[in-house]
Amino acid sequence: MRRVVPPVTEPRLLRAVDELARLLRDSGDVDKAVRLGLRHAAALLAADDHCAALLVPGTAGAAIAFSNDSPDSGAWDRVQLGEFARGGRTDAPATVAMARLKRRGRPWGALALRWRSAEPDWAARNALTRIAQVVNEAVERIERRRLAEVRARIDRKVMEQLRPKDLFYQILDGLRSLTGYDHSGALLVTDADASTHAHTAELAAEQLAWRKGRSGRIGARVAVDDRWRTELADGRARGYSFDGAVWHGWDDGSPPALAHWLAEGLPPERSDTPREAEAIIAPLHTGRELLAVLKISAQHAGSFGPYEAELVQSFLPYALVALQNAQRTETLRDKMLQAERKHAMADLARGVSHDINNALGSVIPLVQQMRADLESGRADHATLRADLAHVERAMSACSRIFGGMLQFARRSAADGAGPGRRTRVEPALDSALAILGEGLQRHGITLVRRIEPDLPEVPLAQSQLEQVLLNLIANARDAMAAAGGGKELCVGASLEDSGAMVRLVVEDRGTGIASEHLPLVLEPFFTTKATGTGLGLAIVRSIVWQGQGRVEVHSPAFPGEPRPGARIVVHLPAAPAEGR
Repeated sequence: MRRVVPPVTEPRLLRAVDELARLLRDSGDVDKAVRLGLRHAAALLAADDHCAALLVPGTAGAAIAFSNDSPDSGAWDRVQLGEFARGGRTDAPATVAMARLKRRGRPWGALALRWRSAEPDWAARNALTRIAQVVNEAVERIERRRLAEVRARIDRKVMEQLRPKDLFYQILDGLRSLTGYDHSGALLVTDADASTHAHTAELAAEQLAWRKGRSGRIGARVAVDDRWRTELADGRARGYSFDGAVWHGWDDGSPPALAHWLAEGLPPERSDTPREAEAIIAPLHTGRELLAVLKISAQHAGSFGPYEAELVQSFLPYALVALQNAQRTETLRDKMLQAERKHAMADLARGVSHDINNALGSVIPLVQQMRADLESGRADHATLRADLAHVERAMSACSRIFGGMLQFARRSAADGAGPGRRTRVEPALDSALAILGEGLQRHGITLVRRIEPDLPEVPLAQSQLEQVLLNLIANARDAMAAAGGGKELCVGASLEDSGAMVRLVVEDRGTGIASEHLPLVLEPFFTTKATGTGLGLAIVRSIVWQGQGRVEVHSPAFPGEPRPGARIVVHLPAAPAEGR
């Protein structure tokens, strides 16, 4: 007959509970809290084996998170542990004691102790339950602290004035760390067509938790009719479950058609995308208008509950303020971009004035000399032919410059950011060189093109990509002129990331960029030029951001050489082929 586990006196149990609570008071790690509680219980009750089992959504059993794994310990019954954790009755061996763990207001797992030659009585089981309660309280504190940390992180990102896309992903990542969603998180930003007043929601950000990879449907749109704008005006987070055929709301105020609208209104991300089992949908509403719709999804039933819905609800005011601030920042950035474009032609005119003056300055005295020779009868046919050829070359150069500037101005007025804008690198480069080519030649700079053939289009209007190239090439020209002129300026474009991105490189052999200036060169109004505006590279960054890309600045590009040079790398997503 087995002996009974030695009893633990009430004072000793109270001391053990107080000590564990003290150890867990400042803990920020849920796993650590469970592990400490388990070891504390095993030591207090002199158990031979111990384990912590946590429920896994979509499975009947529980996963063994921690155990002592001694050579003499037997296997734990995971199905039995799972049934007990969910509140069911089990026929556990008399030598095993278990206590339930809760998280977010619902069953989460169990602590289990086992003795090989003793049986726990009611007092021992009660002691284990008391320790599990301390662990549950610690986990609840950690959850509250984590929510505060995520809110603070979003506040910091807002203060850093991230572009909205980056801020959206910060919000989704924060919600994932809080709710543990394992399917996806998405943010759809609403807008209205000025001509038709039709409202749509654009998928601005999507985090795929079920696989590592970029979402293939960013930019997809779904119509937002008056019904949904009215339904979402209350700003309430709603929970839904999918039974394999239809969606069901968690309460009467959650119409299933709302979940169906988002699940079916957007194109599938991929053919092998797993089905959503649960979703929480929440509007970001100012009280006057719907700004965005937030949705998080899980693959398995039981992953979400009232806790997650309330958490998302409490998070909405922070996300709304972050979105409004980011949009205000983006509006200011857009206004700065528009202002810069208004002055772009004047800047270009100043930049090419030397080339035009040189062309006209050589033509005017030549024409005067030709007229004097004709009037005096001293005109020579060979000399006249050579002089006219020089005039033709100079006028052609002026025509190319003015023609390029005129086309750029027309496209700038007609083009804008938005869906459907796309262009190729080579035509944009040709247009930029029509304006800047003469200046490069004047400084003895040879432009080397390394453009891969058949590159896909990028999601920018041609005038936008032209302005990117104009600013980058003009900066490179000025840096090389300051270094004495001459040498090669390289413009390259190639595919990267398995064809998903286009990599555009402008590489000069100029004076380079000082290391202390590298973190600042993309910021508005930072310049090292005496007459510079500090907007050139900032405008490049803004345009590239609109195309969902990024800009990198590297200097020196040629370490150890007298001219260190700079390398500007622009990464832009490859626009999908027409018809996809």
